[in-house]
Parts: sequence; structure tokens; C-alpha cells
Amino acid sequence: MTNYVLPTPADQNCNDRNAAILMTCNNPSYLGKYLAIYDVIMSTSYAQYAMCNWVKNTGDYSCIGNMPNERGVGRLFNPGHALYQGSPGLCSDSDISRARGKWFSTPEQGLCQEGHQVGASCTWKVKSSRKVNVSCMLNGFASRCASLNATGNKIIELEQAGEAFDLALSNCPSESM
Repeated sequence: MTNYVLPTPADQNCNDRNAAILMTCNNPSYLGKYLAIYDVIMSTSYAQYAMCNWVKNTGDYSCIGNMPNERGVGRLFNPGHALYQGSPGLCSDSDISRARGKWFSTPEQGLCQEGHQVGASCTWKVKSSRKVNVSCMLNGFASRCASLNATGNKIIELEQAGEAFDLALSNCPSESM
């Protein structure tokens, strides 16, 4: 998921559902008018995560922090989120990634061209995408944010929030990309 609605998330930072939930609940003002939701197939031979941002003076996206001409998808566990803080060492790596979510950098050089499969020549491709109005999503989900951290079982709370998040998105009409 990303705030910048384009046909692909090339040279952008994207997040998985759990990171999207945490971002939505902790900083809804960060969200724009629309969300782009991508179903992406990617290589799991991850590269270093890169910060990808809109560069105003060039009118394009650019990634920094990875190797020049990097084609691999970068991955970063959502760092230092409150849902995980206070219990380091009690969770496995898979629990950490579930509780915090993950961010990905998707370099344009790694995008598979039409008809190509993820493999040696490319590292990621978009299976499907949709554009959703943020107001619609928030109307169906924002009240769920208050209940995160209510029971002390962070992973179960996030899974339940994920179900509510999916339902809110499924009730929102797709808009043209």
C-alpha cells in the first residue's frame, strides 16, 4: 500500500497490511486523499531497503540508500513501533514482523516487464492494483484503532484489526487509477 497512486509502486516505499494499520492508527494525517493497494509478487532475496521519495525539482521518484542500479526489493521491519516496544526478546522474528509490519522499497530497475516472471531478469511485478478513497477506509476502520493495545496480546489485536481493515477496504469502491 502507498499514498502515491500510480500504475505501479516503482521507486516507492510500500508497506504490508500490518504496517499500514499502524501508520493509519498512529498518524492518519500522513495519509493523502487516496491509497493505492497493490498485490505484488516479489523475490524474497531481499536487497538493502532504500528510502524512496518524490523529488520536487526533478518531478520524479528517487531511491537513496541502496546500491546504484539495484534491482532487488528492499525490506525493513517497521522499526520501534509501540506495539512491539517493551518486550524485546520475548518474540521470534516472525512475531516481530507480524506485530510491526514490513516496509518495502521497489526499485524501478527490478520491475518485470509485461510477460516476464519474477526471477533472474526482474525481482517484482504487480498482479493487481486498486485505488481507494481514504475517507471511505477511515469511516470503516478508524474506530478500531482505539482498541489496539487494549488486551496486551499485541499479535491477536493486530490480527483482529487486520480483519476490520480488510473489511473496511472491501466496502470501499475502487476508483480509476
